Parts: sequence; C-alpha cells; structure tokens
Amino acid sequence: MTNILHYIISSKKFLLNLMIFTASLLSCYGQGIVTPINTATLALNNASEGDYFIGTENPVGLIYLGLQNGTYQPLFTNGLSEIINFNNNADANRIIELPPPISPQDIATKLYVDSKSAESIYAANGSLTSHRILNGMNFNLTYENIALYTNKTITYNLTATNDINFSAGVKNILKSSTNVTGNIAISGIYLDSDGNPGTQGQLLSSTNIGTKWITSSVSPKTIQYYTSESAKTYPAPEYFFETWPISSTTVGQTHSIIITEKSILSFNYTFTFFIDPNYQEGNRITYVNVKNPDGTIAFDHLSLHRNTPLKSVKNDNNATAYLGTNYGSKKVVLTTPGIYTIELITLGDMPVYTGSNDFDANIVNALYNNTGWNFDITIIPQQI
Repeated sequence: MTNILHYIISSKKFLLNLMIFTASLLSCYGQGIVTPINTATLALNNASEGDYFIGTENPVGLIYLGLQNGTYQPLFTNGLSEIINFNNNADANRIIELPPPISPQDIATKLYVDSKSAESIYAANGSLTSHRILNGMNFNLTYENIALYTNKTITYNLTATNDINFSAGVKNILKSSTNVTGNIAISGIYLDSDGNPGTQGQLLSSTNIGTKWITSSVSPKTIQYYTSESAKTYPAPEYFFETWPISSTTVGQTHSIIITEKSILSFNYTFTFFIDPNYQEGNRITYVNVKNPDGTIAFDHLSLHRNTPLKSVKNDNNATAYLGTNYGSKKVVLTTPGIYTIELITLGDMPVYTGSNDFDANIVNALYNNTGWNFDITIIPQQI
C-alpha cells in the first residue's frame, strides 16, 4: 500500500513537472514565430488575443499585440521618435512639464517664448546687434497713433534713390537749425515768422524776432532797361517796310514793363521818316501812352509835337523828298506794383516812309538809311 501511494505521488510530481516544461517550451516556441503583418491586415481588426505581430510596412518593425476585441495594439519600444513616426497627432492633448530649452535644437516652452517676447522692441527697450534691411516689396509702411518719434543720435541720415516727400495734415515743422546744400524750389507762398506772405517787391529780412517782409530804402534795387529799334532787314523788292496811310493812328511800338515798387519811368524816343513830296505841307506827330495793369490809361499823349523842321533831300531819282524827325523825353512816377504797357503812337495826315536804322550805302534807296524808330525806357525804383 505504501508503495502504491508513493507511486501515485511520484506520478503527480512528474505530471506537474511535465506541464511546466511543456508550457515553457511552448512559450519559447511562441516568441520565435512572431507573425509578420502588413497595413491592410491591421485594418481588418481580426487579431488573436495574446498573439504577437511585427509590421512589414511603415512603420517597419513595430510590434503589435492582439487584444480580445481583435484589434492590433502597437507596442512602442524606441521612445518618442517611434511614437511620432507612427502617429504625430496628439489628439488635443498637451505635453506638459517640459524643462526650459538649452541647446538650439531643444523644443521651446511657453514660459521661454513669453520671456523672449517680453524682451522684443515691441515690449521693451532693445538694441540691434547687426545691420537690418526692411524690404517693403512696394508696400506701404504706416505708423498710426505715434505720439512722438525721437532720434537721439547726433546725425540722422535719410537717403533715397528718388524723391523724399514729406506731408502732414496741416504743416511740417522744423524745430532746429536746418542746412540745405542743394537748391530750394518753392511752388507755394513763402511766409515770414508772422505768417505774412508779403507783397510783390518786398524783401524777406532776418530780424532779432524772426523773419519779416520789409520794404527797405537801403536794400539793393534793380534798374530796368527796355530798348528797341526799327527792323534792320531789307526785304526785296519792298524798300520801305514801315508805311502809314493818310489820316491814321498807328501803335508803332509796345512794351510791357514790370515794377515791384514805386518807381520813376523815364522814356526817350526818336522817330525819323520821309514825307512824300506831294504832301510836304502835311505833318506827322508822335506821342506816348502809359496803361495801368488793369488796362486803363495812366498817362496819355505825352511829348506831343516835338518835331524838327522838315529837311529837303534828293532821292535816287533826283526828286526832292522831305526828311523829318519827332523826338520826346518824359518822366512819370508809377506807384502800384504790376505790369504796365507803354505805347509809342504815330498820328498824321500824310503817307510816311521809313527805311532802317542801319546804314548801308550799297542798298537801293540808301537815302532812307538811319530812319525809323528808336525807343528807350528806363525804370528806376524811387528809393534806390
């Protein structure tokens, strides 16, 4: 009986040891036959629970464990890189408790980014560490609601390839001394320190309280000269190129003169002419009219009838002709700045002929040399 009992106990130990051995053997055998699996099979969700699988497509080599519901659960063994390679979607989850970055390739935390943003020129004072180039790409750069723009350097250089245009809602104000090395062109009105545009002819003067428009008797003045003569050509076959019919009034010369202040107008003229022999008893007179800037007469019929006696001369055909001269000189005062018109007018009752102020003995009818107009005007500011 004792032997039988001992045999049974020994048999149970044997069976137990056999079961343990078999299980261990099966376990070793299972680790050696991990089943390869591709992406299409993964999508079927038909895994056997407890089985291991190895991926053959991206990500290659990833180990999967079969779950009870048939899905293939990936087992990550290569750290975060393997997780990112498999699926980089955090599904709205945060990565928390990261340390501050150290090397340039470290990920930046919110705390680090906030600290650097607070150090930018938009949040705090800062300094450029090298040259910067802002390429506007033909777009505008607009500053809004800037209370004061200050440059604290000694020299401020603003250069451009094309024009630099300054404009403001009301005016541009320069509050310190300004040097201009080039030309200045002013298309608008030049105002003095009081905002006064001045009047024509005034001078802008620097005073101890600013600039002022003034009329100064000691300031340099310009004397104006106007001179003209009859034409100096001989258009063949016309030998007489200034003629007047009987009983006519003709404006022989006109000048437009400009005065900027009260001035003395002085004019002198000479008119030398020939009278047809058949009209030797007739006459030809000259005078001057001065018109205001508005076209009205300021002075008229100045220097009337200042004639020399007619002089009898012979023409090319040995016929008698009569040479006459009118001349005059007068001074008047013009007070209002503006443009005045000076007219030299002839008036008579006979034909009058002139030649040229030039002398040329070789031309036909050289007898008529040195005839025609000579007209001179001088404008002198009254306070020279």
